[in-house]
Amino acid sequence: MAWNHKEEFGLVWDYAHELRSKMLGSTIKMVVQRVTVDSLPHFKRYYICFDALKRGWKARCRLLIRLDGYFLKGPFKNKFLTAVRRNANNQMFPITWAVVEIECTDSWSWFLSLLSTDLGLEDRYGYTIISDQQKTRAFLGATCKSDIVDNNLREAFNSSIVETRFKSIIKMLEDIRTKMTTRIVQKKKLCNGWKQNYGPLVKAKFDANKKDYVEWQLIWYGENGYELRNESYQYTVDLSQRICSCRSWQISGIPCSYACAAMYHLGLQPDEYKHKYYHIDTYKKAYSFLMQPINRPHDWEITCIQPVLPAIERKMSGKPKKNRRMAKNEPKKLKPGHLSRKGLLMTCTQCG
Repeated sequence: MAWNHKEEFGLVWDYAHELRSKMLGSTIKMVVQRVTVDSLPHFKRYYICFDALKRGWKARCRLLIRLDGYFLKGPFKNKFLTAVRRNANNQMFPITWAVVEIECTDSWSWFLSLLSTDLGLEDRYGYTIISDQQKTRAFLGATCKSDIVDNNLREAFNSSIVETRFKSIIKMLEDIRTKMTTRIVQKKKLCNGWKQNYGPLVKAKFDANKKDYVEWQLIWYGENGYELRNESYQYTVDLSQRICSCRSWQISGIPCSYACAAMYHLGLQPDEYKHKYYHIDTYKKAYSFLMQPINRPHDWEITCIQPVLPAIERKMSGKPKKNRRMAKNEPKKLKPGHLSRKGLLMTCTQCG
C-alpha cells in the first residue's frame, strides 16, 4: 500500500466492497459526512463485524461484553470503539470494532445499535455490559457495570492493537483483520494440548480455589447448606442452587474456595460444578468459524462511488488530558522521593 494518507480515504468504499464480497454474512457499515460548503463526502464512521466472530459469539460462551474506546495515534485523530468478550479459557475474544469521529452519545448509540442487531441482543435478557463510559449506561436498557470488574480484558485487547493505532485507516483495519484471522487459527490449535476438559487459565484459578478451602471452618446445616468461617469473615453456600454469598461463583461460573470446601465435605468433585461456558467443546465452537482471505488493493473492484475525503477534525472543549483515567480503587503512582499523605493527620501551621 504505497498511497499517501489522503489518497487512502478515496479507497474506503472499495475496501468495504471487497470485505462484503469475501466475508459473506459480515456487517460492514460506513457513514460519510457532507459539508454544506462543497457538499463533498468526508469520512465519519466505519463499523466492522466479521461473520466468523459473530458466529463465534453465538456459540454462547459467557454473555458478557466489554465496551471501550481508544484514541487513534495516526495522521487522523479519530476514536476506535470495541466490543470484546471472554472465551472459554478466560482470554479475550474480540467481537466488533468501529472507527468514529468522536466519542459521544451519538457515536456510541450508533455503534451499540449495530452491535445489538448483529448479536441479537434485542431481548435484553441475560447480558452483562461492562464499560467505563457514562454515555452507554442507559442505552438498550442494559446495566453497565464498573470497568474495575474486568479491567484486564481491556488491557489485553489494547496491548494487541497498540502499534496498529498509529497507522492510517485502511492499514489499521487490515492489520486488525490479519490479527483476528491468525488468532482464530492459533486458538483453534491450542486446545489440542489441554489435559483437562477446560483450559489452563481456568485450571490455574480453579486449583487456587481448591487449595484455599483448608483455611476455613465448615459448619454443615444439612442437605446442601453450609457456613464457612475464619477469624474475620463468614459466608454461606447452597450447593443445590449453586450459589455462595461471596458471589464469586455466580459471577465467574467457577466454584469458589468456600463452595469447594462444601463439595469436599460431601465427597463431591468441584470439577463437575463449573459452568458449561468453560467446557472444551464450547471453546472449540467459538473458534470453529474461519475468516476468508481478500485481495490486495490493486485487485479491488472499483465501485465508481465518489472518493471519500479525510474526516473533518473536531476539537474537544477544554484542555486535553494527558494521563489515562484511573480506576476507582487503583492506587495513585507517586513521584520518586515523594510519600503518600493518605492517613496523615493534617494540622494548621499557625495554630497547630
